[in-house]
Amino acid sequence: MKKYIRLLALFLVLFMSVILLAGCDSNKDESEDGLASLYSEGINDNGFLKGIKSLDYVEDFNYMGLEIPADSHQVTDDYLQYQIDTLMTGYISRIEITDRAVADGDTVNIDYEGKINGAVFEGGSTMTVGVDVIVGAADDTETDDTDTLSFLDGFLEQLIGHMPGEKMDIEVTFPDDYDEETLAGRDAVFETTINYIVEREELTDDFVAENLSATNGWTTIEEMKEDMRADIQEDLVQQYIEQFLSTEVSVKSIPDSMMEYQENILLNGYLELADSNGLELEAYLKEYEDFSSVEECIADAHDELVENAAYLLVIQAVAEDAGISVNDDDLTKYSSEHLWETDISTQIDYYGLPYVKQSVLSQKVIDYIAENSVFL
Repeated sequence: MKKYIRLLALFLVLFMSVILLAGCDSNKDESEDGLASLYSEGINDNGFLKGIKSLDYVEDFNYMGLEIPADSHQVTDDYLQYQIDTLMTGYISRIEITDRAVADGDTVNIDYEGKINGAVFEGGSTMTVGVDVIVGAADDTETDDTDTLSFLDGFLEQLIGHMPGEKMDIEVTFPDDYDEETLAGRDAVFETTINYIVEREELTDDFVAENLSATNGWTTIEEMKEDMRADIQEDLVQQYIEQFLSTEVSVKSIPDSMMEYQENILLNGYLELADSNGLELEAYLKEYEDFSSVEECIADAHDELVENAAYLLVIQAVAEDAGISVNDDDLTKYSSEHLWETDISTQIDYYGLPYVKQSVLSQKVIDYIAENSVFL
């Protein structure tokens, strides 16, 4: 049950094909069925790259007995509690507490407006709609939960000790490697209003049995904690293996057909955005993405496209070496465990069977390496 750990999303350029598959929109209309041929181009019915033996392109490496450091797979009690708190936000009683100060672990509704040198910057404001945040552990805990807002280190902890109704300035510094280059390394002030503290539903065995048994199979707090800890650990292990395969394995070269495929996927994503804005592709790239041409767009994404292609080569190299393949039972198992539905036909209709099998193959390779890893 990983819904509370990582919600998968559709990316225009896939870092892992399994990520892209899980973001399929089951409501796409018939006019988009042609995407199946786009995504499945160059992949055979077994999920392997057509005419490509990956072992010829990937340097020898040892994936059996991969050593995974303790700090990369152990789940701390604080992180587990953070995940529990995040899960519990869906069961909050909307009682607005205003007669006490904010404490560590509280869920607090706030508004804020971010400024740099007195000027409001784009994307740094709640626009007075109010957002719920969990104060404390999440402030300095890395998380992939896309349902939870991410805040700069030190932001949320500054709320502690302040009263609802109070207005305050929260001062933070954007990291030097922040994604938005115009903000990287800059000092910012967030003019913040604490609206109220949100009272939580009390977590008891009875609450778990009543509210979480049907969806997760839990009947006690202890069962919930054990299951969540195991799922979080599995997720951390997968992330470590993905990073290892992406950064520690050398690829001799990448077939031209794979790079062309990556470019086509990239441009199709932008083309869909252009169509939704009523523009031709080049016009959209110039107006919204600041690219002077399609060629410049592709050149800008070149390194990421290379990483995507190399990763798929490495995944297939392990499958070739270990004799890993995908059958119908694997498709059903993947759909149930990762897409939370037993019928994978919607994904097959949208992406094509070859692409779906490649995605499931990627997951099987990760699982295989994890099963044969050494946990330090």
